[in-house]
Amino acid sequence: MAKQVLKNHDLAFSTRFIPDALQAHNYCKFSAAWLPVCPQWRMLRKVLNTKPLSTNRLDANQHLRSQKAKQLIDYCEKCSQQGKGVDVEILGQPEIMKKVQVELAEVVGKGKPIEEVDVSRLPYLQFIIKETLRLHPPAPFLIPRRVDQDVELCDYIIPKGSLVLVNAWAIGRDPSFWDDALVFKPERFQSLELDMRGKDFEMIPFGAGRRTCPVFPLALRLMPAILGSMLNSFNWKLEACIEPKDLDMEEKFGVILGKAHPLQAIPSPL
Repeated sequence: MAKQVLKNHDLAFSTRFIPDALQAHNYCKFSAAWLPVCPQWRMLRKVLNTKPLSTNRLDANQHLRSQKAKQLIDYCEKCSQQGKGVDVEILGQPEIMKKVQVELAEVVGKGKPIEEVDVSRLPYLQFIIKETLRLHPPAPFLIPRRVDQDVELCDYIIPKGSLVLVNAWAIGRDPSFWDDALVFKPERFQSLELDMRGKDFEMIPFGAGRRTCPVFPLALRLMPAILGSMLNSFNWKLEACIEPKDLDMEEKFGVILGKAHPLQAIPSPL
């Protein structure tokens, strides 16, 4: 069904449902995320794709992102209290953390920050990123859509003005496709090639079609570099009163997915 909405009938479902908060100051009239498909939207997407988010520009600015990653590591060294960038699933499975730390040490060197050019040589780290996005997509229902006219879809009529939600969270947990769908198991991607950029509809953390998240090229660079740097610089553990088997993974749903209960992760030197 997601493929029908996001690919086969992409244009009919491409208009955004605008929350009241964004209408209050007309933010929706100037944002590529919220504008309808129109000449202004096409111009903004072209600017994004050819300027700040182009491959050449992202390559040229890599050193700036590396500096920010090092600053984050320095911050963790100073406070040793909360690691917001650490994958919560890894905290619940120390054996996975150990395995990826071994990979990082062998490929990059223990204690060194991870550069974006290193990521292609770190398959297990990439598996962890994919598995995290499968179970915990940042926007569980993507960005809501609205149809501007009646649309026939799979023998149903979607009335004009209907709000349309694509449940990326449920798609990533569909037991008809995913074995042990609720288990965090990065190894599944050793034999499973899925494109996270909207080509394979079994996993669409960034959406698909013409309304794909425009910043996904940046996200796919940042996530492994930052997570890898933090795992290669520190050991991480839960608060003293929490055992990995007791880790609370309850989530709070909204436009953006978050944990229902805050979690504190404690870093210590490798």
